[in-house]
Amino acid sequence: DTCATNFMIRDIRMQALVAKEKEPITPFITRVRTLYESHGVSSILVIGGAGDYFDVCDTVIMMDSYLPSDRTADAKAIAQQFASSSSSQSPAAVEGGAVSSPFHYQPQRVPVAQSFSCTGKIASRGLGKFQYGDLDVDLSGVEQLVEESQTRA
Repeated sequence: DTCATNFMIRDIRMQALVAKEKEPITPFITRVRTLYESHGVSSILVIGGAGDYFDVCDTVIMMDSYLPSDRTADAKAIAQQFASSSSSQSPAAVEGGAVSSPFHYQPQRVPVAQSFSCTGKIASRGLGKFQYGDLDVDLSGVEQLVEESQTRA
């Protein structure tokens, strides 16, 4: 997991310690439903340690020995049985007022093909680096890369 924990969730204890106005990051769990309902954007999360998302999810697929199984009904029952340790409420409930949409419209961005030179040299330089023309691109911070073939792709 390479995501900041406080981006994904804020449990009840951290909410008690750090006031909302002192925390600049709005946890994704409070926005994920609005993102889908207002903008039609689905989110697929792979989570092994935060059952609070059971409150806001549509489907839960559990992997067991590399085999997927639909566990949505079980997850929803667990969500009813145990109180959430974070605030997974809507932004309006969390902020105490009406929020039409916390996401602002962004025009679609389309890469301009002419901005990419097809004549420039592109070469893999091992797992953590590739060369694009005269530019060396450092990928050492991308911990998901595990094989040089991923860099070549």
